[in-house]
Amino acid sequence: LKFIGDDVTSNSTLLNKKMLLDYLDSLKVGNKTYNNAKSNLSALLSVMVDKEYIKKNFVKDIKNLKETPKINKAFTQQEITLLFEHLKDNDVILYYYCLHIYYGLMRPITINRIRVKDIDLENKSLTTETKTGNYLKIIPEILYNEFYNGLELTDSDNYLFAYNCLLMDWDAEDLNRRDHYTKKFLKVKKSLGFDKNYTLYSFRHSAIGQIYDNKYKELKDKGVSDYRIEAIKYIMQFTEHKTIDNVKKYLRGITTVVHVDWSKHLNKS
Repeated sequence: LKFIGDDVTSNSTLLNKKMLLDYLDSLKVGNKTYNNAKSNLSALLSVMVDKEYIKKNFVKDIKNLKETPKINKAFTQQEITLLFEHLKDNDVILYYYCLHIYYGLMRPITINRIRVKDIDLENKSLTTETKTGNYLKIIPEILYNEFYNGLELTDSDNYLFAYNCLLMDWDAEDLNRRDHYTKKFLKVKKSLGFDKNYTLYSFRHSAIGQIYDNKYKELKDKGVSDYRIEAIKYIMQFTEHKTIDNVKKYLRGITTVVHVDWSKHLNKS
């Protein structure tokens, strides 16, 4: 509203495509953020069209900028061992947090949303809130034994992971709580020599890539004809992706996923 000025805000019929393009260009942000801002504008203008403030949603005529797919660098098994040993000795809260990403296959922000009332120790399950919906997830045995077994849960509104501690209240937004743990891990990875392409998500990518590799090899050895698709269907149960194509895109971005050896099809001559 500040960008388009008082004349347009008082008379929405003056709004046009050029104003919206100029606004998006003025943001001076990366392509992904540009496209997200454009999507938000489009949603707003669609409501304005429905309420007959304007006749057309001009944003629909603006093309998205090309986004460069992000390669999600995954840890090797040796690196996972190194990290967990270091974290357990130096920051046990962050160690437990990373265990939830690796063994629970959860995104960091999902972990930061877990409250005591979401935990069912009797049935070894969690209710989680994610970007694709709410899920009832089992607590894997290895995570239960390492963390949940014997955990005393009292105040139902307390967060599982609070500010540098467990099971306390934390008056902060979801993103701020996640960013706190992101910054803690940033210091750890720098101290151990990992580059910027490794993040907290790398724990999840490592685990899912490893599960997929092992499952498709198992199905291939059993003679299952569509072993790759069946392996994808298997991991869809816990990756929270909605379609096979989404899982394929996710796996293509993980650096540790095994690729087919094509050399048997080539002649030496």
